Amino acid sequence: MGYSGGKYAQMAEMLLATEDFLLFLDHAKRYRYKLNENTIPDGTHQYEDGVDFLCKACGVTTFADMDKGKRSGQMLPRIIANFRRWQSAQRRPE
Repeated sequence: MGYSGGKYAQMAEMLLATEDFLLFLDHAKRYRYKLNENTIPDGTHQYEDGVDFLCKACGVTTFADMDKGKRSGQMLPRIIANFRRWQSAQRRPE
């Protein structure tokens, strides 16, 4: 996969290419706003929603700006860590 752009832009693109990331956004939004699965069902978030989420969280308007702002370097690793933690929790047997 030939991702273009700087380090953080590439990290954001790879995150969006991860199969479970959009599902993570569904779960995170339900948790944050105390909504149920009927309100935000799995599969609600699309690629564009993921781009919007990452850009807003990192304080930029496009992935091209990711490597210019200090906030991307702080937020993107936190988002990735939260996503990985969520992934691990999803794999645990209940």
